[in-house]
Amino acid sequence: MTRMLSSRPVLMSVRRAHGSLAICCLALMALAGSADAQSVVVQAEGFASATNWTVVNSPDASGGQYATATVHTLNDRTLAPASYNVEVPSAGEYSLYVRAYVTAVDPNPARMAAGADQNDSVFIFDGFGGAPNLGVGAANERLNELFQDVSVGGIGVEQWGWVNASAGVAVETGIPGVLNSPQYKYTAAAAGPHVFNFSGREDGIHLDAFVFSLDPALSVAELDRLTQVPEPACLLLAIVGACGLAGATRRHRRG
Repeated sequence: MTRMLSSRPVLMSVRRAHGSLAICCLALMALAGSADAQSVVVQAEGFASATNWTVVNSPDASGGQYATATVHTLNDRTLAPASYNVEVPSAGEYSLYVRAYVTAVDPNPARMAAGADQNDSVFIFDGFGGAPNLGVGAANERLNELFQDVSVGGIGVEQWGWVNASAGVAVETGIPGVLNSPQYKYTAAAAGPHVFNFSGREDGIHLDAFVFSLDPALSVAELDRLTQVPEPACLLLAIVGACGLAGATRRHRRG
């Protein structure tokens, strides 16, 4: 005798799954809306002006391209300047997040032979419209040793990652909380156009995107979503939910 299974447990499971999926997606969309309203994305290859920089196509970069300096300098903050127009959504103090890729070895064989290692630094200047302060040493205006930074999940080497330049980077120490780089802040008196300047230092680092946000603690997932690095989280959840629904339906039919 064939045993007929009630569809009620399956339907209840599906409803629960759909309910959880909907709640999760709504929560993610709420967070996304908050991050969107407070943040602005600037593609690193979208220069207003630049000297000694080039743009490289890459399927792993946000927008399909990244920027990299074509010159190498450890002290000259004027050799590879880059400038961007930033349209901020409102007045306030913005934190700066940088998506970067650190190369494990110096691309120049001569420098490698002389003991060079990772290319993982840029010169960066405080505030919108910031410019090199030649009255202080170059070491006071740089983000360095980014491969050791853990301000936003960590970068490492030979992979893309995020750094929160406004949180301060553990320059040459890698020790969380031991900061000897400035905590760069970008204050806007009003919504509208502002200028962001920085300069290249090492020619092996790849820069993909900058995010200016009123939120000082964005996560990797939020930053990736803002810059469209991965697939949207709700799409992945929908795929998982659809697969689970299909599996439950098949099991019910076989019964």
